Amino acid sequence: MYILNALPATVILGANGPVDIVKISEEMACVIVACRSLVSAVGHQDTAALFSTLLDADIPMNRISAPALTASPLSATEEGVTIFSDFGSDGRPAWMLCGLLNGPRLPEGSTNLPQGAWIQWVLVAPLEVTLFGGDTPRLVSAARAIADETYLRCQFF
Repeated sequence: MYILNALPATVILGANGPVDIVKISEEMACVIVACRSLVSAVGHQDTAALFSTLLDADIPMNRISAPALTASPLSATEEGVTIFSDFGSDGRPAWMLCGLLNGPRLPEGSTNLPQGAWIQWVLVAPLEVTLFGGDTPRLVSAARAIADETYLRCQFF
């Protein structure tokens, strides 16, 4: 899974369909980071240090371009648990975590948020059509499933 500090248009426009962007809490971001293997696309050292502090994880500065999102292979268990994959069959990421700084810019060398600033954490994933649970097509999103705290009912492989 990729972690970003900005949401580039190439991630969304290259997704081959609609994309779901869902706000999550910092606590949920911490849970996700704690149980996922991360690829950092955080392009500024101070932002990487701040994310590391907020998420209690090692988020290195890594000035790379995140690839476009792709659909996740979906399957379901007999219990109705939807299974999402971190990566699509083409190897591109199926969902991403993004921390968006709101408020004043970070002072040089800062690992804490300045007064009046906050990070809005969002999950970004393509909307996907599935027939799980009946014959009526419905849209599903890994981002929405996690944000709705059905994370424990979803399995990611």
